[in-house]
Amino acid sequence: MPAAPSSWRRPADVVIADLTPAQLLRLEGLELPVRYRRALSRWTYGPAIVKIDYLINGPIPWRDPEVARAGTVHLGGSHAQIGAAEAAAARGVLPGRPYVLLAQPSAADPSRAPAGQTVAWAYAHVPHGLAGGAADGRRR
Repeated sequence: MPAAPSSWRRPADVVIADLTPAQLLRLEGLELPVRYRRALSRWTYGPAIVKIDYLINGPIPWRDPEVARAGTVHLGGSHAQIGAAEAAAARGVLPGRPYVLLAQPSAADPSRAPAGQTVAWAYAHVPHGLAGGAADGRRR
């Protein structure tokens, strides 16, 4: 990674960075204590997420009309099935039936979507380092 321009460099007590530990270690000119560098190099990543944003023509056709009014819908079967899906992703295995969190903000605030449409997003945990599409299940 290239070094930041010298005009950006100022002494600071705190640095806030939106980087992974590996990216932080690759920054040029960043002086970190050896102990902290060692801790960053041993960082163990947890599950990653896959998120999809939707703009849907019309409402989501839920079987239960009450679900259409919920701002957040948890999709995952029983508590045991949800736990198994989350545990699989944490172990580095792509869950066969993932636990999906679906938000439909326009259910609570119709102004969040164009007239006659629904805004929604869904996300699920997947193994960190999953290569390619989720369909192939390979890790990098």
